[in-house]
Amino acid sequence: MVNTAIAAISEVDIILLMVEAGNKTSGIEKFIANKAAETNSKRFLVINKIDRVAKESLLPEIEERLGSMGSFDEVAPISALNGDGVDVIEKLVMQSLSPGPHYYSEDVFTDQPERFIAAEMIREQVFIMTHEEVPYATAVVVEEWDERPERVLIRARIYIETAGQKAIVIGHRGDMIKKIGTEARKSIEKMIGAKVYLDLFVSISPKWRRNDAMLNLLLPSGEKKSLS
Repeated sequence: MVNTAIAAISEVDIILLMVEAGNKTSGIEKFIANKAAETNSKRFLVINKIDRVAKESLLPEIEERLGSMGSFDEVAPISALNGDGVDVIEKLVMQSLSPGPHYYSEDVFTDQPERFIAAEMIREQVFIMTHEEVPYATAVVVEEWDERPERVLIRARIYIETAGQKAIVIGHRGDMIKKIGTEARKSIEKMIGAKVYLDLFVSISPKWRRNDAMLNLLLPSGEKKSLS
């Protein structure tokens, strides 16, 4: 996944590198900053979680980052938790993008298939419900989508990497997976405008993020390819 992201750096208009306030600059952050500096893209350094540091330490934080990571076109301190500074990023991005052609009509909100969006809605609820314990080790694949007159039957599998993560996602007597399913079902019903029966399963797939075959399962239809 990292290799795929690095390969895409040279093809984008804007690069936003996000780091956490209060943490020392890591080797991987320096590496990515150097890769970004080799491009002609606009480069924005986003310092998140400023709500966790004192205001008087913010300027030294910015100076340390710039001193160890090189130059950026803009630096944007933000708090994703409470929304501080997010509007600044939106303006920077909008101002830095050139107008492009209209590839779709105005009434088209997305070009992604419903199955892919439904999987992301389920994954979103795993993020929300489990907080920092599981999310980045989570993948969701919709295995069955059966449209019936009375409702849409959806069966999806949540992949995680360890037995401990599986226990967290399922929860005590299945209470966590039930909450995830309930909230995801509401979002999916709103999207497709129909009643949904959502059946969720949890499976362990060690190191799935390094498995091409597994990563291909997560791509929208028509985008399957080798990721190595």
